[in-house]
Amino acid sequence: MGGGFLAADHAPSHQFSAFWYAFPLRLWALFLPTVFALGLNEFAESLDNNDATRVVGVILSTGLLIGTFGFTVAHELLHSRHLKDQYAAWTMTTLVYYGHWNLEHRYHHHKFVSTPLDPATALRGQSFYSYLGQTVGGTFKTAWSRGGAGRGKRRVLSYLACSACVTCACVLRAGVAAGVAYHLVVSALAIMLLEVVQYVEHYGLKRSQTSEKANPSNADDNEAVGNMHSWNAKNSLTDLILFNLQHHAHHHADPKTEYHMLDANYKGSSPQLVLPYSSMALLSLVPPMFFSSMDRRLKSLQSGAIEASLSWSDTPAVLTAAGLATLSISLLRY
Repeated sequence: MGGGFLAADHAPSHQFSAFWYAFPLRLWALFLPTVFALGLNEFAESLDNNDATRVVGVILSTGLLIGTFGFTVAHELLHSRHLKDQYAAWTMTTLVYYGHWNLEHRYHHHKFVSTPLDPATALRGQSFYSYLGQTVGGTFKTAWSRGGAGRGKRRVLSYLACSACVTCACVLRAGVAAGVAYHLVVSALAIMLLEVVQYVEHYGLKRSQTSEKANPSNADDNEAVGNMHSWNAKNSLTDLILFNLQHHAHHHADPKTEYHMLDANYKGSSPQLVLPYSSMALLSLVPPMFFSSMDRRLKSLQSGAIEASLSWSDTPAVLTAAGLATLSISLLRY
């Protein structure tokens, strides 16, 4: 199993031009606002028909779509060299009240990842529920305070204004109470889905300080971001759906590298997860099961070893993830 898990020890070959690899990302950027509008219309019609099941289904599916595909595509476009792609990322994230994530992610997270100053890095033993408050509040705070002369504040306020316009559109279609509630709940679901993935990406990983007198608030006083500061996974289906987001160590080593060129096992020695990101995100909702698997791998990393295959001790975690996935699918079908 270990050999298959790390079968891709090098960057894949590429048969198409950069334009065609970027095309599905840009298509998603155009598609997502349309889907949001269709979902809003379906929500309003379901309310008029007193169809509670469809109301809940529309809210869950819209939040799921933005939180998974939406933020994944926005993340890739945010790191694009092309300004139009960056604008598209900002547009996608302001569909929900998280446009300021663009500022925090690009200018703070990548600089301070795997240090105590990064709100998007979870500590070892920290549950997702504890981390969620840390990262949501910390993301807003670092975006708000970024730059001098109030530049961060102005940017954050502009993002909030764009999101408020979306709320107004929801109000016009569904009424004041229902429209506001719809947008806030969809926003909360999307943000939670984004953050549960970010929780997994760097859980428990730390960059060492360069000396005993190092200043932790200075990024240069920490070791450079490397292949050991992100969790990775290799799975053909989730790689396709998430545009190789699971090849995360390579992304942090070189954020400008396009998704189709990212290596699942960067430099042949990147920390590997038990399961793909999607399964680990579900598992993180049950902290004891998540810790039982992840903390053992963290202990191995500290001793210089990388566990790349499943073992019998991972059985409870795997079964829990499978059960949660089955439950989620059943609820969505219902």
